[in-house]
Amino acid sequence: PLLINNLKTIINVINKEKPTKIILNTKNETIKNITKLLAKKNSINLKLKKGIPHFQLPIEYLKKKKFFLRKIFSKIIISKKIRNEKKDYLFFSYPTNLERVGNSYKDRFLGAISENIENKKYNDIDYEPTSGISGIIKRKKEYVPFESFCVNKKIKKYEKLWKVLNKNNNFKKSFDFEGTNIYPLLKDKIKFILTKRSSEAIKYIETANKLLKTVQPKKTIITDETGFYGRSIIVASKLNKIPSVGIMHGLSNP
Repeated sequence: PLLINNLKTIINVINKEKPTKIILNTKNETIKNITKLLAKKNSINLKLKKGIPHFQLPIEYLKKKKFFLRKIFSKIIISKKIRNEKKDYLFFSYPTNLERVGNSYKDRFLGAISENIENKKYNDIDYEPTSGISGIIKRKKEYVPFESFCVNKKIKKYEKLWKVLNKNNNFKKSFDFEGTNIYPLLKDKIKFILTKRSSEAIKYIETANKLLKTVQPKKTIITDETGFYGRSIIVASKLNKIPSVGIMHGLSNP
């Protein structure tokens, strides 16, 4: 919706002002790409003002490496017995939710629930994507990293689908919007979803599935159930016919 609103706004400005030249000074990539597309379509001279170049971290690359490192370190630090022990309940949360209480830690969202479970028949699973190796070492008694159960599987199905769609003119034409084809604006996002996000989602679901089949809990309790990790737990819970409970993160407005 934001892309369409920006597109409509810039189209209206061009139609009203009828410029022969546009000077654009913005760091917003969406605005920049829309303006470039419309300037080319309307044969308008476009000058982009160069701002201060900024270094962008390769987030996807770093995430992949961190996932791998947490998997290796967690298997070294956390014993197979702890990882494979059968539990009645699995709590999925973030180490950042932990508060130190005495010589141990307590989850500010799930602690009150876990305290009422008899015989400690539960396990805390850490699915914090940004938690460092030190977090695993310090909290190994409280949290088992999600990556401990990682399933290594490269899904090429969606990469092949992307290559087919990107060459299909009918597919590209389906992105026509009020006389403007917005496929060039969405191309990178579609590619990212199909070549990266889809295979990543499958990997997380299969990892969660392996975890549930190993631990065999009666229930899963999740913080941030709308997040990428949380949703993978919910899908895996449904596949294994295990009830899942989502604990609301933050406050909701009336």
